[in-house]
Amino acid sequence: MEEDEISEDIFEFNNEKNIIKKAKRHSYIRITLISGLVSIIGITFLIILKLQITPFLLNKEILAKDAYYQVYGANSYLSPWNTDIALIGSTATSTQYKLLNGHPVFKKLITLDTTPHETYIESAPNKTFTYYGQNVMNFYHPKIDYENVAHDDLLQNKTLDDKLFELGISFDKDYTISEINAMIPKGLTIQWYWLDTFSNEEISNMQSSVQTDTKISGYVFKEDEVIGIKTFSNTGEKYSNPTKEFVNSIQYLIENNRAYKTDMQVILDSITTNKELDKSKINIIGAVVVGNATTLSKLAKEPFVRASSFGANIDSY
Repeated sequence: MEEDEISEDIFEFNNEKNIIKKAKRHSYIRITLISGLVSIIGITFLIILKLQITPFLLNKEILAKDAYYQVYGANSYLSPWNTDIALIGSTATSTQYKLLNGHPVFKKLITLDTTPHETYIESAPNKTFTYYGQNVMNFYHPKIDYENVAHDDLLQNKTLDDKLFELGISFDKDYTISEINAMIPKGLTIQWYWLDTFSNEEISNMQSSVQTDTKISGYVFKEDEVIGIKTFSNTGEKYSNPTKEFVNSIQYLIENNRAYKTDMQVILDSITTNKELDKSKINIIGAVVVGNATTLSKLAKEPFVRASSFGANIDSY
C-alpha cells in the first residue's frame, strides 16, 4: 500500500514537472512569436518612415544645390534632378550645362556630393580646360594687377563664324547693369553679369596670391567660382528682373541651409543697405556674352574690355 502511494506521488511529481516544462515551452514560443512580430512591425514602420522622410530630405538638399548654382558659376545651369530613393544610399543626379542663345551645351554630370569647384588643366598661362576638353573661361578683377591676361582671338580660325560662342569678358572697372546693356553691341546676348562682392582686404590678399601652375601673382578666377547674376532661367526664358532672382536664391540659402548661410550673408550684405537692396552697390566687373566670332572679336577690342576668354561653342542654327 505504501509502495502504491509512493508511486502515485512520483507520478504526480513527474506529471507536474512535465506540465511546467510544457508551459515554459509554450511561453517561450509565445514570447518569441510576439517579439518577432513586434520586430517585423517595427522594421516595417522604420522602412516606411525612411521612404517617406528620405524624399523630403533629398528635395531639401536639391533645392539648396539649385540655389547655390544660381549664385555661383558663369552661365551655368542645372537640369531637373533624377532621384533614386533607396533604404541605403539614396542619390540624386543632375546635368550641368550652359546656355547659348537658348541652346543647352553639356558641361558635366553632378550629384549632391559633387564639389562645386572642378580640377582643371592649365596648358598655358590664361588658358584652361576641363578634363572633358572644354574651354574654361577665366576672369580678372579690375583692381588686381596681372602680368598678363587672356585675349582670346576667335578670328584666328575663319571657319568659326558659322558657330555661336560664349565669351567671358572682364571689364577695366566696375559698371552698372544699365551701363553695360548700353555698351554691349546689338546682336550679342548678355547671359550673365559678374558681381563684385570683394572687400579691399580680399582684393589685397588676391593680389599677393600666386597662381599654382604659372607662379604668376594675381588671382585668376575660373568660371565656376565667380558670383553673378543670370539673365535667363534654366529653360532659356529671359528674366524680367534678374537681380531679384539672384537675391531670392541668396535669401533661400540663408534661411534654409546652415552650410551656406555665412557666405550668402556676406554676399547679401555687400549689395544691401539697412537690409534693403542698394542698386549703387550692384557693381558689375565682367560678363558672359554670346554671339558669332566676328561680333565677339570686335567687342573684345573695346577699351572697356580688359580681358576676354572664350568658353563653349555650338553650330549656329
